[in-house]
Amino acid sequence: MMTQSPHNLRPGLVSITFRKLSPDAIIRLCLETQLQGIEWGGDIHVPHGNTQAAHDVRRRCADAGLQIAAYGSYYYTGHSDDFENVLITAHELGAPLIRVWAGKMDAQDADEKYFQDIVEQSRRMGDLAIKANIKLAYEFHGKTLNNNAAASKVLLDAIDNPAWQTLWQPLAIEPLAQTESLKAVMPRLANLHVYHWENYRNRFALANGSADWQKYFSIANNDLTARWALLEFVRDDAPNALREDAAVLRQLLGLATP
Repeated sequence: MMTQSPHNLRPGLVSITFRKLSPDAIIRLCLETQLQGIEWGGDIHVPHGNTQAAHDVRRRCADAGLQIAAYGSYYYTGHSDDFENVLITAHELGAPLIRVWAGKMDAQDADEKYFQDIVEQSRRMGDLAIKANIKLAYEFHGKTLNNNAAASKVLLDAIDNPAWQTLWQPLAIEPLAQTESLKAVMPRLANLHVYHWENYRNRFALANGSADWQKYFSIANNDLTARWALLEFVRDDAPNALREDAAVLRQLLGLATP
């Protein structure tokens, strides 16, 4: 039986960390490292519209005692079509949340029409998601309209739909200090994506960033909301790097190491 974290944060994995591994191999890694849930990627492990794959992954996770943390769709509002197909797949997967991308440009570069088109589509998506009892969260990422804490507030205020939240991860382009950025999005925070790097090519052990993540987790644990702390971007996409980072993550969350 897995130990319950004294935090409201639960340790998990973003499946696209290991795009070359099968779902079964990812499940085995999570069991070995005592991660408790998985955000499954919609680009390879559970493709949009493949309800059989979604059903199989859901069953395998249930058999292993793992939770479905989210469905990491690669759906770009303003550019992608057929959101209903994504929603059906997430429902079959048993995902409580779908990760979505807010367009394909930074907030400061978008004109009013681009912004309003994404707002209107987001509202329609939110209404559909509410009917399915699924939450939506925008990726907190550059080259999207959700590219920093201030932009996130503007976007979600404009959408004004209870289905919508935001993810959070440390961003090099964030004008605020990372702690202030996280505090700013807390009222609408879904989950956190956890890694330590300089950039995509230069990734480091999570242990090297443990002091920072201890601060972030303290902020994210400051209310009673259950959330996921999901590992991604491990060094060299290597299972051994995940084993090391998972042990650090569990320690930071107050869980015994495997």
